[in-house]
Amino acid sequence: MQSTPTWIKTPRKLTDFGVEVEKKLAEFRASKNDLATELGIGNSFLTAIISGDRKGEQYKKRICELLDIDQTKY
Repeated sequence: MQSTPTWIKTPRKLTDFGVEVEKKLAEFRASKNDLATELGIGNSFLTAIISGDRKGEQYKKRICELLDIDQTKY
């Protein structure tokens, strides 16, 4: 079995919250960049939140409101 070349980035694993965010973004035909702009944060910070690398608790509540996600699940 061949190993993956070093120049190919491994996709980030998403948390359950991240999966739900991605699902809702697709449903609304919006991008992560659209959401990051609405939140007033950078795209990379949003990615870090939905992948679980950063907590971003103050933004999670707003993300749930914007995307109609049940925040009690996360």
